[in-house]
Amino acid sequence: MTIEVVHRAELTVVGILVDGYWNDLPSIVPAAWRSLFSRVREIPIAEDPPRYVEVSFERSSNLFHEMVAVVAPPDSVAPHGMHRVTIPRNRYLHVSYNGPLVGIADQFQAIYDHASRTGIAATNVKLDFGYDPQFSPGGHELFVGLADFDPPQIADGEQIVQL
Repeated sequence: MTIEVVHRAELTVVGILVDGYWNDLPSIVPAAWRSLFSRVREIPIAEDPPRYVEVSFERSSNLFHEMVAVVAPPDSVAPHGMHRVTIPRNRYLHVSYNGPLVGIADQFQAIYDHASRTGIAATNVKLDFGYDPQFSPGGHELFVGLADFDPPQIADGEQIVQL
């Protein structure tokens, strides 16, 4: 596994926010994905085919803040019940992963272990590109935000909220 520091440009995504405890995530996140996949035609898409991403925000104690989303144009309007998030240009630790979905958490842990060993300050902000409506294994690009990370901004109506 090769872990590298990369720069990513600003990214806009539209999708469904999910909050839950670690033990709840295996059921509530796939349910959110199914909802997103069923409604993707309502969302302005930046790429064809759509590029899906799971975003993990900083967590509150043991409560995880996740978003299942699709890459969208910067001026997108989120459909009812969804949110638009702008993820600022930042530096990340990155790894490509081609295994089963159940191994993604271990890959993220390997990134955090690498950061700890090498003295790199990593955040809880993560990006996981590579989902599809069939939940196919492989083809995931995993990113962990570095400590100089600007927090993503969530557009909720006219209000911008930073998590």
